[in-house]
Amino acid sequence: MKIFFDSRMCFPLENSISPSSSKPNLLIDFWENNPQLFHFEICQVSPTSVEDLYLVHSKEYVDEILSGKRETGFGVKSLELAESLMWTCGSIVSAAEFSLLTGESSMSPTSGFHHAGFASAGGFCTFNGLVLVAKKLLQSNAQVGIIDLDEHDGDGTRFILEHLELESIIPHLSLGAFDLDFFGSYTENEPDWIDFENAEYDTNRLNKYGQGKLFWCSDEKEDTQHWMHYCSKQTDGTWRCTDFYGHGGTPMNPNEDDMEVRTFTLTTSSVDDWLDALPQLIEDRFNQCDLVLYQAGADSHIDDPLGGRFTTGQFRRRDQIVFQKLSELGIPVVWNLAGGYQEPIEKVLKLHTITAEEFHATFSEDA
Repeated sequence: MKIFFDSRMCFPLENSISPSSSKPNLLIDFWENNPQLFHFEICQVSPTSVEDLYLVHSKEYVDEILSGKRETGFGVKSLELAESLMWTCGSIVSAAEFSLLTGESSMSPTSGFHHAGFASAGGFCTFNGLVLVAKKLLQSNAQVGIIDLDEHDGDGTRFILEHLELESIIPHLSLGAFDLDFFGSYTENEPDWIDFENAEYDTNRLNKYGQGKLFWCSDEKEDTQHWMHYCSKQTDGTWRCTDFYGHGGTPMNPNEDDMEVRTFTLTTSSVDDWLDALPQLIEDRFNQCDLVLYQAGADSHIDDPLGGRFTTGQFRRRDQIVFQKLSELGIPVVWNLAGGYQEPIEKVLKLHTITAEEFHATFSEDA
């Protein structure tokens, strides 16, 4: 397995619930300390250019991030963090260019892409490397598809594609955009997605990790307040909640103190049914692609505090399906890490290792 990694991708942040800024180093160290798992080769990364970032983000937004005048997706202004993001985007671009040229699938140990919009950061995402790859390679007449099976909706990816009028050209599948009815049922009256016009960015409230700067809003009757760890601004200026289970909740263990009406029962058989349909979904949407990017988020595991729906067995099967179907279609794939928030971090690293094992099992001749 060829891994496009450079230590300059990493910039550890203190007091962040997201490990993504330091996770590449941790994962490579974990694999190097367990050589019996599989063979891998570290490949050279070239940092992305400012001009490339302008392909998918507004010039003002890029310049303000890189000059430390605007907060990153981690909620901090940092020249050092911004510099590391050039290497993060460079990793997935380098991997994609290699795989497109050679037809050999590869890996980019990156996160922090799919919530970044055309001129907005959020959810630990600042620059959208997924759309960057697709747009950059489209200039060479290559079609790149995006399969995003991170737990949370790739809203930033979708918004950029819509803004650039590429949604019909660059196929995009996001697990977080599927209605939860695919995976279980509500035990109370089924709530619709709720658009909130009065969302605020609250810098005073603290989550259970001691961090503030979470969005909050009230419902239409203004009598129930909802925490939103993940939310996105809609084109009409309203905000959409993307966490049905209350802050820090999961489908199996919703935080009912935060969202009393969001009790949801996950059905294992329903998840299996969705996985059964995934191969055909991939073939229908991505069969014309020259390359596919696969976000193999570990936060879709059922034990993730900000996820999830897949048991460990289903998580492994998810990766088997993606890799085997793309191999069957003859389409090279670049996979990356995306989210994962379990503690200790070793739990997340082991889930990413499952993905690597399934990659190696499918592409062993290339890996």
